[in-house]
Amino acid sequence: MRPTLTLRHYLEEPLAHSHDHAQLVFGLSGHLDLEVDGQGSQVHASSVMVLPFSAHHACGSRDGSRCLVLASLNHPLAQPIPGKRLPYSAFNAHIERHAP
Repeated sequence: MRPTLTLRHYLEEPLAHSHDHAQLVFGLSGHLDLEVDGQGSQVHASSVMVLPFSAHHACGSRDGSRCLVLASLNHPLAQPIPGKRLPYSAFNAHIERHAP
C-alpha cells in the first residue's frame, strides 16, 4: 500500500473497524469522538491522533467534523511490536505541548 492522504467528513453515525495499516488523523474542523482499543479521546482542529496497525477503533461526530487522514504501511507505527502498546494519551499530550 502506498501512503494515501484523504479528506474525510465524519458525521453522527459511529463507525467501528480496524485495518492492516497505521493512520494519522489530523483534525481540521469540528471534533471527532474517537475510541482506540477502549481508550476514548477527541480529535479537534489542530490536533492529531495516531491509529497504529490493527488497532480496533470507533469514531463519530455529533456535529460533524473534517479530518485529513494519512494511511501508510511503510510508517514505523504500521509495524506491530509484540507486547507493546502505543501510549496514545502521552503522544497526544506531547503534540499539544509542542503545537505553535
